[in-house]
Amino acid sequence: MGKEWADARRAANVARLAATLATALAGRTDITFELGCGHGHWLAAYAAAHPDEFCVGIDLITHRVERSVRKQTLGKLDNVIFLKAEATEFLEALPPAVVLRKIFILYPDPWPKKKHHKHRFIQTSSLDLSPIAPPPVRACTSAPTISITRNGRAHTSPNTPPGS
Repeated sequence: MGKEWADARRAANVARLAATLATALAGRTDITFELGCGHGHWLAAYAAAHPDEFCVGIDLITHRVERSVRKQTLGKLDNVIFLKAEATEFLEALPPAVVLRKIFILYPDPWPKKKHHKHRFIQTSSLDLSPIAPPPVRACTSAPTISITRNGRAHTSPNTPPGS
């Protein structure tokens, strides 16, 4: 399995997500987005409290997404969807007319070892959200080393101590 296989798999994932999002987001122009929604506790509660917003939560782990969908079903929430997706593939598959109005990245990047940092989504190269999150975007994160600027760009401050 080489680069061609990986590229083909990524393209298939993006195509599958694009089809799902085209249906789920039909007629919508903006969404509230949670990256790494886990079991969906927080986003399901948020969607219930904000019925006028359409929310999308993604996670990489299948059983987490399944548990999130159960919360959606039990809560009879029609303004939230949960998808199994990789972040960059999701952002690539997002319909061009849809923008991210609110972004929540609450407990990002469980890659604590320095040698694993290359696997993190939260990196300078992946944080230019300006094409899909134009002002006024609201981004919230629990990561103390991330700042979202007014123009939709985010940057990391790797030397910032936690809590500062």
